[in-house]
Amino acid sequence: MSETQSSETQSSETQSWQLERQGGIALLELHHGKANEMGAEQVAAFDALAEELEGDGTRALVTWSRRVSSRGTPIFIAGANVTERTGWDRDRVAAHVRNQRRVMARMRNLPLFHLAVVNGVALGWGTEFLITADYRIATPGARFGLPETGLGILPGAGGSAELWSLIGVPQALRLGMTGELISPEEAVRIGLVQEISDDVDAALARGLEIAGRVERNSPTAVAAFKRACLGAVGRSAGDRMELEAKAYEHCLDAGDAALGRAHVAGRGHVPEGRHGAFRALMLLFLLWGCSGETALGRCDDLGDPVSVEDCRYQAAVVLGEDRAALQAEINGISSEHSRDLLRLRLAVRDPVQLGWLCDDGLETAAVKSRCSVLLRRKHLRGEASP
Repeated sequence: MSETQSSETQSSETQSWQLERQGGIALLELHHGKANEMGAEQVAAFDALAEELEGDGTRALVTWSRRVSSRGTPIFIAGANVTERTGWDRDRVAAHVRNQRRVMARMRNLPLFHLAVVNGVALGWGTEFLITADYRIATPGARFGLPETGLGILPGAGGSAELWSLIGVPQALRLGMTGELISPEEAVRIGLVQEISDDVDAALARGLEIAGRVERNSPTAVAAFKRACLGAVGRSAGDRMELEAKAYEHCLDAGDAALGRAHVAGRGHVPEGRHGAFRALMLLFLLWGCSGETALGRCDDLGDPVSVEDCRYQAAVVLGEDRAALQAEINGISSEHSRDLLRLRLAVRDPVQLGWLCDDGLETAAVKSRCSVLLRRKHLRGEASP
């Protein structure tokens, strides 16, 4: 189920959901069974998903569903799949519930920002699943509740042990002991939900807006902040301060804190292994205001081949009007896309060169398309012959 991240949308599908990638954001759309009910198959799928998300660089996860019942009722997660337990003995049921509790704890502690968009019924397992989220947005049709005590059991996926940490002990006891169904407005009042949007599309757009803000920040710092926040629940003041200190020092050790210092001082070291938009931002800060020669010298000091190449690309952009130096840099870049971007930069002020480049001089379709747009604009402005 692993997907390579890029600026393009990518997706994969299981019997339990569809996972779509938009850069560093993963959108998990639930669409299984009769009512998105959760059973052994889904628990195993969540365990595999957590394994993937723990190490693939995903910055944010948005879980949502557009499911509607045959009667037109919107559904997020209607509850546990109790029918699959027919014929199970006591030990098998207990082992299953312990396993789902472990998997939900794993989801809760993912090193990313998890946002849930709740459109419709979220009963039992559906309300408990919200414990795994860092932020929750509901629609007007959402409903929440823990009906388990009416069935002779209790919430077993974190509802009994963890829900109080989100809404307080009195409200957790209220939901768990009465089985009351509550509205999204009441869910906001007690802290189970943070926002209400007009409909599922508006809620999803709002979720992606928040996730996009997380995606732009340091993944190391975001994960460390979450770990410190969650770890502080129920701890003494001294323990909480120690958790914060360790999280802060982890950012120092990882090198992400060098970003601000490099920006202020105009110099610094970009740690190896930085990736995506955050690494590009670090490189821009590192090279800003440098002469081309100084910038290239700093790039060569990085050591890591990927970082060196990214840095030399940014340095070539910094070189600007130094056409000879820019042309020399093109030959040293292994990425076809980066080479094409530099060729385009070199030709953009020469309509004849730009026309040739659009026809025959580029290797990648995306940059060819950009070249054609630039050429058309020059034609419209009379700067180039059709």
